[in-house]
Amino acid sequence: MSWEEQGRLLRELPPHLQRMALFKVNTGCREAEVCNLHWDWEVMVPELHTSVFLIPDAQVKNREERLVVLNRIACSVVEGQRGLHKKFVFTYKGHAIRKMNGKAWRNARIRAGLPGVRVHDLKHNAEFRIIPSNFLSLE
Repeated sequence: MSWEEQGRLLRELPPHLQRMALFKVNTGCREAEVCNLHWDWEVMVPELHTSVFLIPDAQVKNREERLVVLNRIACSVVEGQRGLHKKFVFTYKGHAIRKMNGKAWRNARIRAGLPGVRVHDLKHNAEFRIIPSNFLSLE
């Protein structure tokens, strides 16, 4: 998905899914990791003036604890969610969101002209976009 396509999709998503998608594309997290993200998993890193999330092994597909490093955009999304719910980072009308791929997602991708884009595709976009450009050089 190109940057332009990503922008079209994000603009069509309702705000709660827009924030989740933006977090997902900037961290590479799986859908279940985003939906189940708990505030208790946040670890402050004062030396870097930021935080990370340490997702427990039981919540990760390969059953290995996962460190989620937040870039500037992911940090901004998290800060916007702070204080909205006691337990979950992402919610809708005060309740945890169990999946992103619902009717609102499917309708948004059609309106954006991207009927084949899956929630999982955002993870793949992140893999290419969060790698520093100097790692892409062959020089």
